[in-house]
This record gives sequence, structure tokens and C-alpha cells, in this order.
Amino acid sequence: MYIGISVFKAEALKLLLLAVNLALLVKILYYSAAKSEDGELNFSRANQFDLQDLKKTNSRFEELKERLLTYFETEKPYLDSKLNIKQVSVYLYSNKTYLSRMINENFDSNFSQFVNQHRVEEAKRLFADDTKLSIQQLCDLSGFGSTATFTMAFRIFTGKTPADWCREYKIKSKNGGDKENL
Repeated sequence: MYIGISVFKAEALKLLLLAVNLALLVKILYYSAAKSEDGELNFSRANQFDLQDLKKTNSRFEELKERLLTYFETEKPYLDSKLNIKQVSVYLYSNKTYLSRMINENFDSNFSQFVNQHRVEEAKRLFADDTKLSIQQLCDLSGFGSTATFTMAFRIFTGKTPADWCREYKIKSKNGGDKENL
């Protein structure tokens, strides 16, 4: 029994020494990467790869942003009331997390807000083309799944309910007023 315990202690000691050696190796590699030609420590060089990764991420975000905007302008996927981030990410050959992060950072909104903003703009365009459309028709044609969601989103993005906005639009249309500020 005594032999088994000492073998166990020897194995534990070997593992401990291995862990310490690995930690020292990582530290040496980090400091050698940080050393400049004159022997001074320069941690910005050690973090240079982080900056390059950040630049690559920003250019990828820009590319993804352009593809997303083009997709929304040409295909109008937001007209589907069941649209979700997974469908959009698959179409754009991206992943949900990356797309969500890009939307958050570039548009200061989440995916649902981004989609609903496009739906509200679509509802406004539809009403401008045909002022006889009902609120329910605007809701359905612009991709909202429910009137309650439509009304809430419309109020968030315009500051008015759909009914109030439509009423003001009709008045401004008759009077030749500025419809852009609605």
C-alpha cells in the first residue's frame, strides 16, 4: 500500500512540474514576442495580431452590412412575417451570432428592431401609394404578424400610431405639405 501512495505522489509531482514548465514556456514566448530589436519590451507588438484581427473583423462587418442592406432592398425578406435571423444568416452565408453582432454594432439595434424598422418604412411607402389601405392591410402587406406588434413598432419608429400617421399624411397630401417629416 505504501508503494501505491508513493507512485501516486510521483505521478502528481510530474504533472505539477509539467504544468509549471508549460506556464513558463508561455510566458517566455509572450515576452520574446514583445521584445523589440533594441531589447526593450513592447507589448503593442505582442498585441499587433489583435489589431489585425480587429481590422479584418471590421472589413468583414462592412461586407456583411452591404450584403444585408442589398438583400433587404432587393428581396424584401421582411415582408415574411415569420422571418428570423437564421434564415437571413443562411441566405448571406454567415452565422446567426456574427450577423446579430454586426447589426448591433452597425445599426444600434437588434435583429427584430432592424426588421421592424424596414417593415414600418414599407407600410409608409404602401400608404403613400394607396391611401385607401386599411391599418390591417398595411399590417399584413408590410410583413407584421399582428396588429399589436405593428402598432407598437410604428409608434416606436415614427412617434405616432399608424392611424394618426395616416390621418396626418392624408391632410398633408391634400394641402401639398411636407410628407417627408412624418
